[in-house]
Amino acid sequence: MRAGTRNNIIPEDSEIVGTIRTFDPELRAEIYEEIKQIAKGIAVGSGTEISVEFDVGGFYPVTVNDPQLYDSMKNSLVEATKGQFIEQKDPVTGAEDFSYFSQEVPGLYFSLGVNKKGITGLQPGNHSPYFTIDDNALDEGLKTLVYLTLDYPETAK
Repeated sequence: MRAGTRNNIIPEDSEIVGTIRTFDPELRAEIYEEIKQIAKGIAVGSGTEISVEFDVGGFYPVTVNDPQLYDSMKNSLVEATKGQFIEQKDPVTGAEDFSYFSQEVPGLYFSLGVNKKGITGLQPGNHSPYFTIDDNALDEGLKTLVYLTLDYPETAK
């Protein structure tokens, strides 16, 4: 939220920016409509003008792994990580450019575990100023990509 320059001065205008992520495009459209109605009611009630814009700068679709590709490559992921591969069962609403590619061709998106050894539990994400990374994870990531690359022609038959 951005509104003015000081807490004791009423600003001429203000702006609220956020992210709406859903797995269901129809639900997202419903949320958009509800936000427009709320803004319209606030404008009428306060005698102000309010404009609402969505998907400014583009909308990112949900990133989805192709089920068949995932099934065929899962063993490669397990082998590359010496069994430390963790399957994420719950959907995640992260926005990623990769989602556009996977709408055109079967895709497989995975994340590296980058916490330093001995650190457990939820850690700050990569958009946090407190994010840390174990550089050794990059070696594991490269190894995983090599395994996937070498095994892919076998699974594509």
